[in-house]
Amino acid sequence: MLTGLLLVYNQTAKTSRLDFLKNLHVFYLNRLLRMFPVLATGILLQASFQNHITDGPYWGVVAKSTDDCRQYWWTTLLYIQNLVSYGYLCLGHSWYLAVDMQLYALSPIVLVWILGGNKRSAWMALIGSLLAVLTATTIYNFIMEFQASSFAMSRSPEDSAFYTRYYYIHTFPRAAPFFVGMVFGYVLHLCRGRKVRLSKVMILNI
Repeated sequence: MLTGLLLVYNQTAKTSRLDFLKNLHVFYLNRLLRMFPVLATGILLQASFQNHITDGPYWGVVAKSTDDCRQYWWTTLLYIQNLVSYGYLCLGHSWYLAVDMQLYALSPIVLVWILGGNKRSAWMALIGSLLAVLTATTIYNFIMEFQASSFAMSRSPEDSAFYTRYYYIHTFPRAAPFFVGMVFGYVLHLCRGRKVRLSKVMILNI
């Protein structure tokens, strides 16, 4: 959600629709170049000698991660490891970087309407995209017959693995919070420079 919020709030402050479209390549390159050095360094360390400086009961997991990095490092650098190499994740916690990058790549579809300067078009794009994602995700959940929680006591290990692969680390179900963040980013943009006062009732409820 935070990525969507900052994305809208920052872009509306520094660019127009025309400039954004002209510099769309910069929009993507800036993101990739900012993340690549740290991610590539992490992959290199994991694939080379991380398993040599680790010991104890958790060593087997580290060793497997090292093997996974040596074979599937490219899926992590391309930000598709959550879709392609589940079960062989290089830097397992980096699956959310893939989700975040994939949603970031799709965000210009909505951003071009927000940056147009027309509030009605901006709100229609934001609310429309959010409703579309929520509707599609709900249908997806019914079709896949997912339970409400990944920690359901009745779930077998096979079901848990299926849930993790096709829901927990999948981009589709993670899209709604991103678009909610975009909505709040636009609200903050509209309030930019204004002095906003919260009522005592609202403060107490918070």
